[in-house]
Amino acid sequence: VEDISPALSAQYQLNIGDRVAYYDQGSYAQYKLLPAQKAIPITDADIDARVVVASVVQGMTAHYLSRSTFELTKDSTLVIHAGAGGVGQFLIQIAKNVVGVKTIIATASNAEKQAIAKKLGADYAVSYNELEDAVSSVTDGKGVDVVYDGVGKNTYASSMKVLRKRGLCVFYGNASGPVPAISPLELSKLGSIYITRCVLAHYTLTREELLARSNDLMQWIKTGQIQVSIDKEMKLTLENVVDAHRYIEAGKTTGKVVFDCK
Repeated sequence: VEDISPALSAQYQLNIGDRVAYYDQGSYAQYKLLPAQKAIPITDADIDARVVVASVVQGMTAHYLSRSTFELTKDSTLVIHAGAGGVGQFLIQIAKNVVGVKTIIATASNAEKQAIAKKLGADYAVSYNELEDAVSSVTDGKGVDVVYDGVGKNTYASSMKVLRKRGLCVFYGNASGPVPAISPLELSKLGSIYITRCVLAHYTLTREELLARSNDLMQWIKTGQIQVSIDKEMKLTLENVVDAHRYIEAGKTTGKVVFDCK
């Protein structure tokens, strides 16, 4: 915090010099004018700033997906698409290390990424076109309780097919393009399943909710229940921004890309 009014400092318990994170538009900058209610205090000096930056958005996304959209339990069986990706890595670790779920089936595009998903805690890691057969085999044809799908267009059909009756398909991203319109009749044909399309902003509507999710996340990181993977670290230049976006769009990432704005 570089500057803050005395009134806001008292209201939000923020002081000049504090380390804070945020979830908001406009991250490619050295300085940010931020509404005080969006500032997330990072009070633990042992947590590296790069880890905070690499975890706050995707980690809180995984938090609401696993604790609110569908609250995982020890009996849960689930599919996590793109298990070696940003949100996928957090979801696997929360599901396995925090909740202790029964079974995680992760998808990934190649053997290297499948190995990453399994190392993080997935019980099975398969390619996208193997998913339906894998779920049928693992669940004896019953299907999984929930599918977390941030891929979208290329995976939505199989995501819905592998659910148990009255299971939930959670769409939260469009990595391959948006999911097309789905007829409610299709949901009944597939076993009276449910679908939802959610965003982090609707799960951090109050400051209390924002801080509850971020505090859980930082605690899990501190205790080692979540390991944060940083794929690349770059200086904030126009050329590096272009290169980073091309790298991400090509699906090459196995962790977070972080810019050093100093």
